[in-house]
Formats: sequence, C-alpha cells, structure tokens
Amino acid sequence: MTKHIHAEAMMQYAKDAMKTEEPWLLWEYRTEGKWKQCMSHPSWAKNIPFRHKPEVIKVGDYEFPKPVANHPFHIGDYYWYVMFGDDGFTVYEKCWHNSIEDRQIMSTNLIHLDKDDAQQHADVLNKIHKGEIK
Repeated sequence: MTKHIHAEAMMQYAKDAMKTEEPWLLWEYRTEGKWKQCMSHPSWAKNIPFRHKPEVIKVGDYEFPKPVANHPFHIGDYYWYVMFGDDGFTVYEKCWHNSIEDRQIMSTNLIHLDKDDAQQHADVLNKIHKGEIK
C-alpha cells in the first residue's frame, strides 16, 4: 500500500489546525494554472495540487514569495530561479541533478518551486532596478 499523494501536506495541515481554527487560510490549491486561496478545508483530491502558502517578502507596496533555501530536492525535480542578464531579471527553469551548478544556484537564494513565484520575484527586482520602487 502506498501513501496518499497529499499525505505530507495533510500532516502539515494538521499541525496548522493545532495552531488556528481556520487552517485553510494558510493553504492554496492550483487551478487553471494559478494558485488560489483555500476557502475551507482542502478536499485533498489526488488531481489537485495543494501547498502551504509561501512566506512573502514585502518591498514597498509589492510582495513576492520567499525563495526556498536548502530545499531537499530529488533528482529530476524541476525548479525555477531568478538571474540578472541583458534584459534585467529573468526566470529560468532547470531540472535538479545535484550538480555543482545546481548547488551554486541554490546558494544564490533565488530558487522557487513554482514558475509564477519566481516571476513575481523577478518582476519586483526589475521594478527596483528601474527605480520604480524606492
């Protein structure tokens, strides 16, 4: 017998429920390519991704999900990272192979587990770079 696809998330949700009467406010589900706020207890449907809402970093009136640090990646996991180039800050996708390059990128603290999160991060950094945020 294998564990439920959301078993680890369910354990985290139970911990959240020990701290608050409305633990669903700390959770999101993915639909139509976007993360949306849970409005009640998650259904834990196998075909719906759920996640604990990421911590956010606020810069002025803007915010973006905090990058992951020392995430326990497995070979073949995909991640997205922000890097500065000719066109400003850009999002790149990469597959984790536990290579020197992967570990170097991890050390930049610019890795996200979701492309949209990385894009929000890049957008705020570009606004700072252009002087739109002071």
